[in-house]
Amino acid sequence: FILSFCEGDGKNIWIGTDGGGLKYWNRESNTVKNYNYNPGNKLSVSSNFITGMLQDSHGDLWIATWFGGLSKYNRSRDAFDHYACFNPFTKTAENNVWVIYEDAQKRLWASTTNNGTLYIFNRQTDTFELFDRSLVNIQSLAEDRKGNMWAGNYSSLIKIDRDHKQ
Repeated sequence: FILSFCEGDGKNIWIGTDGGGLKYWNRESNTVKNYNYNPGNKLSVSSNFITGMLQDSHGDLWIATWFGGLSKYNRSRDAFDHYACFNPFTKTAENNVWVIYEDAQKRLWASTTNNGTLYIFNRQTDTFELFDRSLVNIQSLAEDRKGNMWAGNYSSLIKIDRDHKQ
């Protein structure tokens, strides 16, 4: 099953699957390169379950995964860097990331499910930090025309106050 798509460089497509890894489709040559999780290779994508993808304003491809946290594609090495969403309250990594999102202010967000919380990326420390531990199971993130940020979980629509972290 295909769970996500991302146009990588204006013409080629990244395809995220539900258990089949990550695919890179070169549309000019009509070829597909497969990227699969390999527990013996720390430079492989962190899971074969790709729930979401985003090419951010810096040109980096971020991959949200089930079981593997987040991966960022490193073009120069044709490999992946791994990022965890570590919850300081439970002292565990929340590895079931459902959404990766960049807001209008160029901040990266990652939501985790299965009672997971919402994280924001700190570019200075190169880590994802807990945003608000009461925001759980976020399945979607979006901004409206007025700049308000919204989240949806299994049962609610939530307006997120980024300034007061709630």
